[in-house]
Amino acid sequence: RLRLLVCRSQIQNSYRQIENWGEIEALAKNYGFTIFTPGDHSLEEQIDHFARADIIVGEYSSALHNSLFSGPAKVISLNWINHVQQAICYSRRQPLTIIMPEDGTAILAPTNAYSEPVPYRVKLSSLKNALDHAIRNN
Repeated sequence: RLRLLVCRSQIQNSYRQIENWGEIEALAKNYGFTIFTPGDHSLEEQIDHFARADIIVGEYSSALHNSLFSGPAKVISLNWINHVQQAICYSRRQPLTIIMPEDGTAILAPTNAYSEPVPYRVKLSSLKNALDHAIRNN
């Protein structure tokens, strides 16, 4: 099986930005995660990686929505935008953990044009707890 940390590093002009992404990557690597940027791979490679994953972690995004190609993987979403990921996880029988930004405020899609991305931090202790739980119950 495969543990995936879904990376969106190639996304330009996003309205949100995780300030401590490097720390998240380091933590995930300590847990044996593969850093995977879906946009750098063909659709076939994306499907293959997600189909083999048993734990998937990533920022709430269309990249994380690739869990649609997974079986009953555990999904850990950083931030929350709408009910799409919840619907995917429900339909695929995937346990979903949502880790809100450190200040507890969801970074929602802007209703108007934005000039600067909204920075936020993920509380590493919350992510560590979620990873421990996902691995322990795998």
